[in-house]
Amino acid sequence: QRLSLAAVAGLSGFTVHHLVDMPAMMPAIALVGIVLILYLAMMQQPIQLRWKPIQLSQPILIILFWGILLISGWWSSEQYRKYILILSAATRSDGYIAAAQDLQSLIDADPSMAIYQMQQAFLYGMAAVDNPEYTDDAIAAYEKFLQLEPNHAVSWANLAALYKQAGHDAEALTAIERALELAPQAKLFQRNLMVYQSEQGDIVFYEPNTLWVEDYPVGVNFSRFQYLREALGRQYLPQVGAPE
Repeated sequence: QRLSLAAVAGLSGFTVHHLVDMPAMMPAIALVGIVLILYLAMMQQPIQLRWKPIQLSQPILIILFWGILLISGWWSSEQYRKYILILSAATRSDGYIAAAQDLQSLIDADPSMAIYQMQQAFLYGMAAVDNPEYTDDAIAAYEKFLQLEPNHAVSWANLAALYKQAGHDAEALTAIERALELAPQAKLFQRNLMVYQSEQGDIVFYEPNTLWVEDYPVGVNFSRFQYLREALGRQYLPQVGAPE
């Protein structure tokens, strides 16, 4: 009975700790373990184990297997720690270019980790705001990231803005249209689409934006933000009861 109580207490502690612990992968690990334990506990016919002599090579292989898992886990954790340090340094010093370049070593070491490539593209994009010579680097980084994560709407919108800055109007229009396919309710994406269309002289109103038209005087380019603010205020302020 004491052994049963100890087992129940251990399982309860295991469950509570892992279901509320961080990082987020811990609940998934916990659920797998809990399901297995509960399944074994509910088995009506216990499995009869037969004793077999353990060969010397078996424990060595087991130790080697767990050693590889621990080393790979430590390596991944160390890579992520470097990633956090790089971003923290960039935040404090606005050193976007240096941070983007520092991330390249992490990308080379773990190219399947898409978040590293997305952050590198974002950092190059931030640098390109004040230093247009980094626009091509930002475009290349976003194109590489979107090959891994083609459904990331914000990155398509950012890539569209970079294309526009580089003078690639057709590519910018294609990219913002892709962003709108993925996030059709994003007002800023809708606004950017109309800006790109109006600057090319071929305006085809995006359907939800027809409500905005009356806020734009005739002949005024859609990139004028003050009219966009008036349109958004007219649409949303009455809904939340805010004073006009």
